[in-house]
Amino acid sequence: MKSFSVKYYLSFLKGTLFCLIAGLAVPARAVDVPIWIDFDNSEGLTHADYVGFQPQLYEASRGYGWSQAVSSIGYWSGAQFYNWRDSHYSAADATFRIDVPNGSYTLYLEILNNDRDYRIYDKIDIRVNGDLRIDDLSPEKGVTSVKRVDVDVASGRIEIAFHDDGGQGTEWCIQSLRLVPRVARTVPQVSGVSGTVAVGAPLVISGQNFGTKTPAGPA
Repeated sequence: MKSFSVKYYLSFLKGTLFCLIAGLAVPARAVDVPIWIDFDNSEGLTHADYVGFQPQLYEASRGYGWSQAVSSIGYWSGAQFYNWRDSHYSAADATFRIDVPNGSYTLYLEILNNDRDYRIYDKIDIRVNGDLRIDDLSPEKGVTSVKRVDVDVASGRIEIAFHDDGGQGTEWCIQSLRLVPRVARTVPQVSGVSGTVAVGAPLVISGQNFGTKTPAGPA
């Protein structure tokens, strides 16, 4: 009886431990930034320097993906345009999530209004981390529109939500994106000028944020 109780107790502990481990969420993997993502179709033709990504749902182990199923399509061949030839699209709202370390980033979204196959993409709304950053985007036909969005991240992720706001087309689309760290820009400030403005005479300009140059001289 004692032996049975010990075996039963050990089995119970083993089963409990398994359930606890199985219930643990896979930790999100912060991607390495900069990252350039080419939203490929099934042909998998990826532009140079981009990461090819076919329409897949978000996975924490990967660090990025869609909130729900979206479609993909390709238009033409030509390696110089692989980042524009294919796209992900949908008539329903969808969010693309990227897990990143907290910090400041610049996001470039590349969107092409292509009227081939009778598809027109217009009046596209894009929210980034809940804020409407692009309203009713309607790129010129056959021209890729590159939109820049600066975003500060404190939650460990960037969520890009796409919505079609009507118009001629009923779908939003996205060809590719580029995400890079945002570099703080400093503006040169002049605090004073001394000397004489004359040929051969020294002229000293005092201030800050001029950068460095060796040797000093005219640009």
